[in-house]
Amino acid sequence: MLRPTTFPPKYRHRCTTLRPLLLKLYFSSSAAQQCLSLAEPELIHQEHVIPGVPFQSDPETTARVLSNYFSSGRHSDTLSLLRCIPPSRSTVFYWNNLIKRSVSLQDQRRALQLFDEMRRLEWIPDGYTYPYVFKACGDLSSLVTGSSVHALALVSGYTNSNVFVDNAAVAMYGRCGACDKAQQLFDEMLERGVFDTISWNSIISVYVHVGECRRALQMFEEMVSGGDIVLRADAVSLVNVLPACASVKSWRSGMEIHGYAIRRGLLEDVFVGNAIIDMYAKCGLMDQAKNVFDRMEVKDVVSWNALVTGYSQIGKFDDALRLFQRMKEKDIELNVVTWSAVIAGYAQRGLGYDALDVFREMIVSGSQPNAITLVSVLSGCAAVGTLVQGKEIQCYVIKQFLDLEANERMMVIWVNRHVCKVQEFQNSSDNV
Repeated sequence: MLRPTTFPPKYRHRCTTLRPLLLKLYFSSSAAQQCLSLAEPELIHQEHVIPGVPFQSDPETTARVLSNYFSSGRHSDTLSLLRCIPPSRSTVFYWNNLIKRSVSLQDQRRALQLFDEMRRLEWIPDGYTYPYVFKACGDLSSLVTGSSVHALALVSGYTNSNVFVDNAAVAMYGRCGACDKAQQLFDEMLERGVFDTISWNSIISVYVHVGECRRALQMFEEMVSGGDIVLRADAVSLVNVLPACASVKSWRSGMEIHGYAIRRGLLEDVFVGNAIIDMYAKCGLMDQAKNVFDRMEVKDVVSWNALVTGYSQIGKFDDALRLFQRMKEKDIELNVVTWSAVIAGYAQRGLGYDALDVFREMIVSGSQPNAITLVSVLSGCAAVGTLVQGKEIQCYVIKQFLDLEANERMMVIWVNRHVCKVQEFQNSSDNV
């Protein structure tokens, strides 16, 4: 490992003069441009962090060094170099990519830390920075931080004119539960004429997220048929609004949206198809759901799950099990939703042993059960009085308890109550 060298003061000016030339010569060779080894970028990095020597390099060379680091996955070195070089608009792109990467990895706090450091080093965020930061704030439900970032974007001139930033701000306020603020910002966008389909998708998603589904349906209706601001809804629009139809059992609105999807050629989108199947299934219209399913040329596990779950919820367990067997025959990867629906189906029919068999098969397959799965299988145990198996599952639940969310822990308490019911059932049987 090469170590940074501290040069005597009388030689520092020579290093300062020679370094940009050496870096430029290095990156001008075709061999260097093609090489992504760890050794050569390390040598270049040494040139940037020599203590006591101020960094000087032309923007082109700096950009190539940063590109080399980022493209080869050396994100910590990218950050180290960004800390050494003077702020410039041409290289803020790499700050944005680091923030974006943290958001995509669900490390939202790290994304906000990078944003704070970026500003502390006097880098100026641009129109691509703010949407990523708003996404991080929304995912954390951090209204205070999100409002502060929005104020900064406003002062910097990136709101009121940049539709991408405004759309992200609307979504952020919605994720934080500030629907009034989201609606206010959206209305201001309409007044200025700075909006697009994504703007409408954002505000519709806000109302679905907070459970105001009828308001979401009203906004969708206004979007596609309202006065001078009629816009063509896209696939995202339909995927956003169809769950609202399902939540309020508004199958008529769902059918209208289904018709809209057919007319606009959006039904070929697998996400739209899945959302329509799910809407019909949750409204109890399984014939319509099956019809859409059969007409889909491309299906994924979500398509199958929506149908299996729908049949299970309305008591058509034989149909659910037939689909389950077809999924296994077609080697479709089963996930926790599929397993839970089938286990629940058996449990609700009083077939506790069958529910246990499927649960064991699920564990062997490597699929991780959730709280709903555990509640369903314990219901099956309670139905047939299988105390030993019930206690085995209770032990499994206790082992997983610390990894559960707060709402799932409440379900664990409910699971324990089922074990008690099994005990009571066993005791009463013994007494008889």
